[in-house]
Amino acid sequence: MKKQIEDLKGSASDDATRRHLDIIEHSLSNFEQSFTEVEQDRELARTLIEVGRATNLIIDLRVLLNLILDFALRILQGDKGLIMVNNEVRAARGVSLDNASTSPLYKLALGCLKSKNSVAESKLVASPIMKKDGSIIGALCIELLRIPETRDLTVLEGFASQAGLAIESVMLHDMIRKEERIRDRLFRFFSPTVVDAIIRGKHQLGGIQIEATVLFADIRGFTPMVEDLRPDYTVELLNHFLSGMTDEVFKEDGTLDKYIGDCVMAIFGAPVAHPDDPLRAIRTALGMRQRVSEINTAWQKKGFSESLRIGIGINTGKVLAGNIGSEKRMDYTVI
Repeated sequence: MKKQIEDLKGSASDDATRRHLDIIEHSLSNFEQSFTEVEQDRELARTLIEVGRATNLIIDLRVLLNLILDFALRILQGDKGLIMVNNEVRAARGVSLDNASTSPLYKLALGCLKSKNSVAESKLVASPIMKKDGSIIGALCIELLRIPETRDLTVLEGFASQAGLAIESVMLHDMIRKEERIRDRLFRFFSPTVVDAIIRGKHQLGGIQIEATVLFADIRGFTPMVEDLRPDYTVELLNHFLSGMTDEVFKEDGTLDKYIGDCVMAIFGAPVAHPDDPLRAIRTALGMRQRVSEINTAWQKKGFSESLRIGIGINTGKVLAGNIGSEKRMDYTVI
């Protein structure tokens, strides 16, 4: 089209015709530029959608940041780039992670963090990475193959925003996984109510002196009782007993301290205290007696001729409660 206009201008015999052709040529140039910008915006929108989907699917922060960096380099026609998170380079292209601190990109990233705004210097552009609350946690820096335009900073800010969402998403996922691991460990020793209180930070597991009630319950004559029983049956019987006793402890929000062979040690008043902890221990003991009766009935139906008998001891007094053990292993207990 432009060539045809040039040919017409060359063959035009009067100035008025040439002026009209100049106007048409200028309008055509503006249209082509607008069309190109629209296509670029569409490509950017598609890319940001892809990045958003990846953020929802990928939970590895390193993989996510490298993906975002690759997309940014492709859209902005960049040659090198890096992403800094908490003053540490977490992703890089065209720059060695080990030597990133000597790169001009790194220096620009520091300047971006200091100014808290997007910056451009020669062919380098940088934008701060922010969390939803507006706090800055890093910077995205790109070295372009050309002198940057105003629009480039706007595009870079879009990728920086996606990086912020990705970082928050992964941090939230890691926090949830950590809490789940903590919960799994705590559920072995504490009732769900006590676990929730510990997770919310209402009760600490540090060493303190408190008044608590301690309960011991064990099977009387267990060793001679199971001497002739198959080992797998012995383990099954013992697990049945210990599970039942633990359930009774948790019903009263007690703490399972430990298993000592066929003995159960439980605490009432640590780490969560109640005004009626001694009464809770007594109710637990009564529940244990009832549970043992149910266990005996179930095992007699299996052909086991013996009956479990338990002894229960309860005492209330001052104790030292906290995480006690070695550097390699510590357990919450009372002394």
